[in-house]
Amino acid sequence: MDRYWRHQLSGEVYAVKISNGDVVAVVGPLHHSEYGDLRADSLGDYNYTSEDVDWIVEHNGEFRDVTKCKGGANESGIRSV
Repeated sequence: MDRYWRHQLSGEVYAVKISNGDVVAVVGPLHHSEYGDLRADSLGDYNYTSEDVDWIVEHNGEFRDVTKCKGGANESGIRSV
């Protein structure tokens, strides 16, 4: 599952790949021109790496899921991860 996560302190947005509940790859921070309206259907377009996974996991309480589903609403509600 791929998601957009916003870092609450900096406002930066990351594309995060999750497998079996674990963060396995990430891209970011992304420029606003790269993520547009935060729609889930654009998440597969990134070249994910494992480079920042440890940092994302270590600071996971500082992120919120801001991914939007096809209808434009937040798929799971904005929540802490």
